[in-house]
Amino acid sequence: MERHTTVEKEICCVDVEKIYDWVTRFKNIKLKERISVPKKRTVDDFCCTFQTPCGAKEPTVLFLGNIKSTASVHLSYNQGCTEKLKVIINGKVVTDLNEGQSFCSVVSGLESIKVICKGEKAAGICCGKLEIKVHYPILPEPDVIERVQCFLSDCEGNSLDPLSPDSIVCEEISDPNNRKNVNITLPNGENITLQKVKILKKGFVVVKLIGKEGCPFTLAPIPFVLEETFLLCAPPGTRVECEITDFECNAFVTHLPKDDCKQIDISINLCQSIMTVANVKLEVEAAECNPRPDQPFSLCPPPMSINECVTSLL
Repeated sequence: MERHTTVEKEICCVDVEKIYDWVTRFKNIKLKERISVPKKRTVDDFCCTFQTPCGAKEPTVLFLGNIKSTASVHLSYNQGCTEKLKVIINGKVVTDLNEGQSFCSVVSGLESIKVICKGEKAAGICCGKLEIKVHYPILPEPDVIERVQCFLSDCEGNSLDPLSPDSIVCEEISDPNNRKNVNITLPNGENITLQKVKILKKGFVVVKLIGKEGCPFTLAPIPFVLEETFLLCAPPGTRVECEITDFECNAFVTHLPKDDCKQIDISINLCQSIMTVANVKLEVEAAECNPRPDQPFSLCPPPMSINECVTSLL
């Protein structure tokens, strides 16, 4: 038999988040991209170590050339003399590295890479490693595309989880302290006042084309932007919370024979949850609670019972 203990309740003041309004909405975003797809691409690697004197007045040349294709540059500053290493690409200083740091960039039309260790100390050397990967097409004809993949990414093309916070920017762009009032009539005839709230959603998607030989061709990240207006109960003091609850990206390829290009039609489906909330203090009747006693249990099965044989002699 269970025992019940009567606990005396008291009036408590609690700070909670109150939901003033909550709506969900589906939205479809359509994008179009025109591209020329090379059938195959190849990669050339250039790699070298370098040394440059500390306190030098002129930069040390690491690469001179004229690469018209896209090149990935990775430069690491392994050891030095407490001075920063300036990295100069195509005549412009792109970064200052501390000892132990590295730099990575994608450059179109690479012509030169130079480094210089400036400073008052003339003794010692700064040393590191340079790696250049050159990507260029070897066949200009468009490939026969068999599969198309589309996914959410950041501005650099890295794949993101669409449902993770901040993967897609979703925020209010109207003034939260000066939202416009709108009077509407409900189906039951009641008149209410709501506020006009503008929400901005933006992000990036990447489309990957898979050719008949399995060679992928990945497009640069494609931005998308969507601005919507909601009528919500959003009085002054409330804030808007936006959550993407579902995301789907589909892409389709259409061949354009006149200019040997392909058109990529992208369809993005978004499900969003929009709430207006504010912190409020409530007075409630409550009592402190304690955990219940733990109930013992056995991991061993109960013993098996065997029915006795009853013999009846007539």
